[in-house]
Amino acid sequence: MVSQNTVSRTSLTSDDKNALSACDEIGKILTELIPSTAPEDEFVKDYTRINFSRDAGQGRGAGKLQRDAICTRGRQAKAPFSNRNLRWNPLVLSQNCPTAFVSAEIDIDDAHKKLIFKKSSTQKVMPEDIWKESKPLCICATAWEPYKNILRTWTQDDWVANWCGIPIIEYCSVKQAVCSYGILGVITASALFSADLHSAYTEVKSYLKDKNLLVSDYPDEDKSLLDCPLCRSPINGNPAGLQERARPEVWKPPWQHNKRSEGEDSSLQLMHVKPLTESQVNHTPSNVRYGHRWCNVAMTDHGIDQTMEWMNSVIKNWQ
Repeated sequence: MVSQNTVSRTSLTSDDKNALSACDEIGKILTELIPSTAPEDEFVKDYTRINFSRDAGQGRGAGKLQRDAICTRGRQAKAPFSNRNLRWNPLVLSQNCPTAFVSAEIDIDDAHKKLIFKKSSTQKVMPEDIWKESKPLCICATAWEPYKNILRTWTQDDWVANWCGIPIIEYCSVKQAVCSYGILGVITASALFSADLHSAYTEVKSYLKDKNLLVSDYPDEDKSLLDCPLCRSPINGNPAGLQERARPEVWKPPWQHNKRSEGEDSSLQLMHVKPLTESQVNHTPSNVRYGHRWCNVAMTDHGIDQTMEWMNSVIKNWQ
């Protein structure tokens, strides 16, 4: 039976723990700014709750901010991708190896269905020990070619013990991840829970600066932070200010958890103003925002400019 966990999910370095603790403190700062008329407990439960793990925990684990800002997307695949991991995880998978990473090769133990990562002919790292690496390793496309016919025979259960890497497009530094948590926290506290934007922005930025976590591209304070980056309507309302549609009921087994609300047009989703690419780090505080699900789906893996160009072309075709 396939596990839900990434490899070594509860193993953390001191830097990992410090980053998670910093996010926890930011959550507490923002919670203090939630007025008594707003549901403070909901803000903590749904957004700022921290789980000290690599994958944000399961069930009653982390809140949305940890899952979005400092963890990669959840996935289960016949591949070495983690089912969520920290965005600064020291193993990335890429077409090519950037200069900032240590290029590594692979070997396989087919009898035990284990990948082996080779930093050199004498330095080998197993999947369960990747988290200990001080410099991020990169496995590029060519490394997998000699083994592809064997690896395609592994079952999903076989891959569970090898879920230890992340796509390089989702990678960022510790500081970029924590600052992304900070700005997304400010946005949700202000837009959804009535915290004063200026106070939230100022106190979080001050904390980041005091802890030497502030990055140079941290965005300026602006009311537009509370708007969807595509339709430019408030994130606590409907996409483009349209009237809410009535979705037809669809049967779902009543014994299963209902996630239907996540499919609403106005559901809050993480968005990147510039799309994630392998050529540069784009999960940064200046590039992450919250927006409507409808808008996020419309963008797919395109940027704002490309999406607007497409929309304008569609409109012209209807004129």
